[in-house]
Amino acid sequence: MTYFRDLELIDYHNGPLSAQYWQCPLLAIGWLEAGRPVSKGSCAIHVVEKLVELRHQFAEAFPNYSFRGLHACTLCVDDEVGLQGSHINLFIPGEDAVYLATGRVDHYIEVHGYAPPPQVIAAILNCPDPRSAQYAVAMLRLNRGERPPLFPERWRIFKVDANRVRMTVRIYEMESEAEARKFADMLASRDQSHEYDVERVADPWVAAD
Repeated sequence: MTYFRDLELIDYHNGPLSAQYWQCPLLAIGWLEAGRPVSKGSCAIHVVEKLVELRHQFAEAFPNYSFRGLHACTLCVDDEVGLQGSHINLFIPGEDAVYLATGRVDHYIEVHGYAPPPQVIAAILNCPDPRSAQYAVAMLRLNRGERPPLFPERWRIFKVDANRVRMTVRIYEMESEAEARKFADMLASRDQSHEYDVERVADPWVAAD
């Protein structure tokens, strides 16, 4: 796993996993590696419990941003398989920043005595369910009123047959309806036996609009 210092601006991947796509700081939490400094301290059990709960919620809310396989804990002597759930990314809204935490921060706390910064612990405990409108509103505030990169527009591309029956081809992340229709027109040019249409897919962001 890539190492980042706690509270360092993070650039792990494009889209929501890169600070350059946000209007507020995107700060790393719990991106630990052997041979690098680890902040040690005590951490209450309810913080660990909250992290476990959030990991399951984020896996459901943002499956597109749970990727790159399981990460091995290099602080453990014999972790060759990887930590279950370590591919999930946690986007925690704070007062003036979004904290991007690894999915197994709870392991680092419980097994290796890692202690996140106090303001991050507060943010973890106060983090709404990422599937909720409350979470979307918090992200809107932090992203200075602009649609956060966690909530890209999603468009369903339909194939329409001679009987006007619509069949979903695929759902894509697109920046606008114009981009989706351009893609549908490209498909139609390749398959002149069908028409193609588009429809915006409801997403959690709609609740915050």
